[in-house]
Amino acid sequence: MASGVEVLVAGGDRADGVAASFRVRDRKAGTDTAAPLKGKIGLKRLSRKAKNPLSAIATTLDGRRESVRAGLPRRRLPR
Repeated sequence: MASGVEVLVAGGDRADGVAASFRVRDRKAGTDTAAPLKGKIGLKRLSRKAKNPLSAIATTLDGRRESVRAGLPRRRLPR
């Protein structure tokens, strides 16, 4: 994707998901409340110099909150 990164909530409880929020470098990057829970993170939110820590918090129908942390590669300039 030339204009950023798309993230998608997956797993066994994904059908029970009602909301998800995404953060990059501890700054809010987006939310979604419609199935499938996904978000798009624009290039301006990604660092060119270092890895980009990503965290997502998904809320399920029964009120549980699940969190996931991952690292996105550093942003590269288009050729």
